[in-house]
Amino acid sequence: IGTITVNGDYGQTGTLEIEIADLFNHDILAVGGTATLGGDLWIDWQGPGRPAYGTVFDVITAPTIIDNGLTITGDFSGWFGLRMAEGEGMVLQVITTIPEPASMILLAAGLLPLFHRRR
Repeated sequence: IGTITVNGDYGQTGTLEIEIADLFNHDILAVGGTATLGGDLWIDWQGPGRPAYGTVFDVITAPTIIDNGLTITGDFSGWFGLRMAEGEGMVLQVITTIPEPASMILLAAGLLPLFHRRR
């Protein structure tokens, strides 16, 4: 876990792995020029449990970021989404998401027999 600095432009079409342990311990790719991102962003979650909804991790910084179809992958990819933030330059953020409704329905259906009373 640490910061990788690229002096100049960065282009990606393969897989970039980002390790995240907690809010203060995660990888950062700091690009000095334009970051053109395609392919996969593999999230390697190393923290205990699941991060709280809405937790934001700044994982890529650059003056300009171009999204050419970057997709989150990894064992915990369903926990995270991507968003761009602008300030001094641009930041690609990984943000925790709410489980999709289908997952919640499946969980509820699985728990239903536990509450069913026999007569």
